[in-house]
Amino acid sequence: MQPKLFVTRLILALVCLSLFYLSCSYYLAAFSVDSSSKSPLIDDDFGDEIVPKGLYERLKQEWDENVQIVNPKQTGNLCDMAKKCTDSSTMPFKIVSGAANIIGPRVCVNGVDLMRSVLNNVDRGMNIAVVDGRTGELITKGIFDLYAHDSTQLIKFMTDEIIPREHALVLATSFDDAAMRLSQEARDIFKKFQFDDIDNLKFRDNFVFLGGIHAKSSFSKISKHDKDDKYGDWPAATEVEGCIEKL
Repeated sequence: MQPKLFVTRLILALVCLSLFYLSCSYYLAAFSVDSSSKSPLIDDDFGDEIVPKGLYERLKQEWDENVQIVNPKQTGNLCDMAKKCTDSSTMPFKIVSGAANIIGPRVCVNGVDLMRSVLNNVDRGMNIAVVDGRTGELITKGIFDLYAHDSTQLIKFMTDEIIPREHALVLATSFDDAAMRLSQEARDIFKKFQFDDIDNLKFRDNFVFLGGIHAKSSFSKISKHDKDDKYGDWPAATEVEGCIEKL
């Protein structure tokens, strides 16, 4: 090889190595994270260059909503309600359905949690608490897996434990699914409890309900399972709170 050609190639190789070294140094410096300072490419405010406008706030809001299901905001009111029940002839209550098949429901009356995940007394299916409509004290409760079983036990529970009690109030909600094998006979009994929308309850719909045969008012809400589900194949959790008139 001619000396002149060799020197030319050597110079080109050194230039390439220098450029490669400078590129690597810049890359490492750009992505290094020092404990006392943030990376120049990381913005605590999640600027538009990194995250689309509005995405951070939406994700943060959804996270806060999910956290509140597990650890509700402490309002200082009974059952963490938004408002107090000031009329002594009423009782405060709050019912929150389950979220997907992960977070269990909550049933609270007079500031006392009757059913809740932390009490280890909720499970998949329809979760029901029956209280004395005069005092709000728990009479009985039941869980009915209507995905794996039919409505036989649910019908027996309502016929034996609820219907004969003159002052019974029924608080019911869903966890995962509470309607796949909910029979028409069971739905008709719920209609006696003043759950007028029970026929609209379908597979994996979330619901909350309070009522009774002799209840002076009823409360219900259904969150539909559809293509706009919030949690994959499950709809958003739903809740209802209020002041139910004593019997």
